[in-house]
Amino acid sequence: MTLLFIFYAIPLSLSSSVVCAEMSILYVSSPLLLLLFLFSILLPGYGCRAADIPEDTTSEFSARLYHRLQAAGGQENIIFSPLSVAVALGMVELGARGTSLEEIREAVGFSHLLPGVEFSLLQNLTEALSDDDAHYVIRFANNLYLQEGISFNPEFLHLMKKYFRAEVETVDFSESSAVAEQINNWVENHTESK
Repeated sequence: MTLLFIFYAIPLSLSSSVVCAEMSILYVSSPLLLLLFLFSILLPGYGCRAADIPEDTTSEFSARLYHRLQAAGGQENIIFSPLSVAVALGMVELGARGTSLEEIREAVGFSHLLPGVEFSLLQNLTEALSDDDAHYVIRFANNLYLQEGISFNPEFLHLMKKYFRAEVETVDFSESSAVAEQINNWVENHTESK
């Protein structure tokens, strides 16, 4: 059994009062199936039919992200999940406004869609992948860490749960060691201790 684990923690603001965590786990019964799966997600159209995401949107974003990672990393092998990055950016986008919102939509390739449609598309795609083929298991888990004492728009929190199944926890970011341990424990609990 091969395990591919991808985790992102992205601050939702420069003040670090909000952090979103996005995690994907992929279990594959053989290395060959893992290789086939990885190739299939890089091919245009993978999973797009299930969520009706335009093929050029997913393939263009994946290719641009790959080239950026390749240029920045200098490593021979790159393993990443364009979907995990898109979901994490979708979580950030949900709370963004103005120029930030426009830049996120442009970066992911959603600027040609009606505003808000991308959230349903990401939700449909993650659900389709989670329920798909028995040869592999993909699990998505999202958590939102909010600074204690700061109130957030209830609609934002509702939509975070609706589209991304993100649980919300309040923390005191001034206690960085304790918060890091809490986040690490959450990750461990959602990755079967991997």
